[in-house]
Amino acid sequence: MTGTQVILILAALSIGSAALAIILNKASSERKLSQCQYNLYAMQRGIDLWAQGNQMRCPVPSKVRMESDYGSDAILFADSTSNVHVILINDHSYAPHVTVCPGEESPIVRPFDDEKVNLIFGGDFRNDLDGGPSGDSWSNVSYANLEVRPGRYGWNLSPNGRSPDSIILFGDRGPKDGKHDADSWSYRLHGSAEVWRGNLIFTDGHAETVEERSGQSEPFAPKGLNWGDADHLHPDNIFLRDDASGATDNFMAVFRALSVSSGETTNRTQVWD
Repeated sequence: MTGTQVILILAALSIGSAALAIILNKASSERKLSQCQYNLYAMQRGIDLWAQGNQMRCPVPSKVRMESDYGSDAILFADSTSNVHVILINDHSYAPHVTVCPGEESPIVRPFDDEKVNLIFGGDFRNDLDGGPSGDSWSNVSYANLEVRPGRYGWNLSPNGRSPDSIILFGDRGPKDGKHDADSWSYRLHGSAEVWRGNLIFTDGHAETVEERSGQSEPFAPKGLNWGDADHLHPDNIFLRDDASGATDNFMAVFRALSVSSGETTNRTQVWD
């Protein structure tokens, strides 16, 4: 065997190894995307079961009167993302680990310790994606949810005038205000620095995988999703509160409730990473 032949063989092996690595990485990515959908299906089913016993409305923490199983009695709590999950986990609607995406890479996010079965509001189950106000906190949640607002059409499985297949309950989180941000950890869930990619689960139980529509005026407005009335429809940026008054849009974020007054959240903020 000549030196040239050896070089050609080594080159072929190198190319083959690179191609195999690409195939394996793609397979791993697709597997995590599928596992992510499973998590979202579990959360949607949990919400659906809760709603069936609560006039088809999803749990609003500030409106839920706590029972003894939650560690206190007749206390109202804030409408944060973590408190929504605490209600449903305590109700055995789904396990704590499904709130973390299998594609998660943020050092702030970690699965909740399933051994800590006595979850309480404001306790160890957190959603501080930015590390919290003091910079030393964490998040047990990867996913964004539709804004929880008492009376808001979206947090209702049988809304007036809106089709259930157009209302998102949970989904992979995205960049702040639906603007491209390759530094956001949300791009590493299933996408790349160039294009965000993620899963969404709707109130009717169907899931969709969507991508950032680069070059569009509203890159985070999935095809077919709009807000407004029948005469004035606008592309629905799912990571931006487009319709502040009428609440006809999907606004997906991770929410931290900062204070509560008379059972209502008076100062709520979105948490972005």
